[in-house]
Amino acid sequence: MAAHEGRGRGAHRALDEPLRVDGAAYFHEYDPKVVTREHVPGQANWSKVLHTVRHLGRVFDDGSAVFAEADLLKRSRLGRGDRGAFLLRNAVAQLLREGHVTRVVGSVDATGHPSYPGVDGEAAAEMLLYAPLVEPGPHPDEPAGEGSDRREHWVNGFLRKLPPGAQPSERQLSLHQRTVEQEELDDAELPPGYTFVKKHHRNG
Repeated sequence: MAAHEGRGRGAHRALDEPLRVDGAAYFHEYDPKVVTREHVPGQANWSKVLHTVRHLGRVFDDGSAVFAEADLLKRSRLGRGDRGAFLLRNAVAQLLREGHVTRVVGSVDATGHPSYPGVDGEAAAEMLLYAPLVEPGPHPDEPAGEGSDRREHWVNGFLRKLPPGAQPSERQLSLHQRTVEQEELDDAELPPGYTFVKKHHRNG
């Protein structure tokens, strides 16, 4: 994936250390909200659903976004009726399996505007929560394209940072504990503010 020079406020100020956000390298300061909104969907159904969450959902300052799951069918453009619902279920299942999103319970106001965590007095609603995966980036002398292989491959289990106030599900806590025991790792506790994504096959 191509490197980015950074966008938004302070775009010309170099970062102390390069960062990689969902696989894209950033060497200058950037606006996380802009990066989330500017996501360009691929042709795969899961990518279109992720685009809906990132482009039409409520985006927070750290670049995370939430979207009410009940509204996905009419906004993701996967088709109508039973076929659309079938394609959506498969797309959401892949997003959850590969750790792109987490299913959480938030709330919506009378206009359908989502909040997470939920707000008292608003209707509770299941949502998909996207949180950008921010990692140390490549140094300028690293070969172009390194670490951005988009082909089919296996992805080892990893920790993904959650937005402030978000908590991992009981299922993710259990998966992390099981992985620690199976692989005899030292990190027995899931760090606060993180969720665990198990090893999975990613289709590019």
